[in-house]
Amino acid sequence: MVDDLPPPIDAEPALKPVLPPPGSPDYARNSGVTEAPAETAAKMQSEPPPLVAVLQFQSGDLRSKRFQLDWPFELDGVTIDAITVRRLPMVTVNNLVASERYRDLYEIYAEMTGLSAAVLRGLDSDDGELITGACWDFLPRLLRTVHE
Repeated sequence: MVDDLPPPIDAEPALKPVLPPPGSPDYARNSGVTEAPAETAAKMQSEPPPLVAVLQFQSGDLRSKRFQLDWPFELDGVTIDAITVRRLPMVTVNNLVASERYRDLYEIYAEMTGLSAAVLRGLDSDDGELITGACWDFLPRLLRTVHE
C-alpha cells in the first residue's frame, strides 16, 4: 500500500493560497500576523465608540407614537398598558446590521419599543398587530427593503 503513494513534492507549489480579505476573522491567522488575540481584543476595547449627536428634530412629534394596549400585562412587577414606538437613529440601524440582528423583525421592533423581542412576540394578537404595524410604518427604508 505504501508503494501506491506518489513521491513527495520538493518544489514550491505553483499556486499561492488565497488569503481572506483584511478585516475578516481569519485574516490575521492566515496572513502570518503575529499579534496575539488577547492583544487584538485589548486594542479593540481601548478604542472609544464613535460620537453620536443627540439631535432635536423639527418634527419631534412624528418620530414616536404611543399606543394604549387593549390587553395590558405585568412585566417584572410593572404594569405595561401602553407602548411607545420610536424611529431609529442611524447608529442603531448600523448596530443592528453589524450584529446581523436586522434579519429578525422582532429584534428591530425591540429597538424601536424598548421591550425585548420575546415580550413583543408574547403580546396579545390584537395588540401585537397594532404595535408591529406601527413599527413597520416607522421602519427605516434600509431595513424595509430587506423584509419586503
